[in-house]
Amino acid sequence: MVIVTGLPNLQNAPTEADFARYAQETWVSADWLKTEPPSARSFCGVPVEVNGRLWGVIVLDSRGDNAIKRRSVNLSYRLVAPFLGKLLERL
Repeated sequence: MVIVTGLPNLQNAPTEADFARYAQETWVSADWLKTEPPSARSFCGVPVEVNGRLWGVIVLDSRGDNAIKRRSVNLSYRLVAPFLGKLLERL
């Protein structure tokens, strides 16, 4: 699971430093961000496994800079992800 919080606001007169920081913390290029700046300031990725192999990721995002809390994600989505994986085995 990966959680990134406290990202700069790219919707309200962002600086080059804001784009550079956001890019570094989210593993994308600053040029890509500039094409359509995202409004999310917090992200969480929770892996979903099917038959013991990575199938995909549940991605949560929020406009709040510290809206995603690790404990809440652990309690909620960590419980849901294995069941989702079991359901996806039937596809």
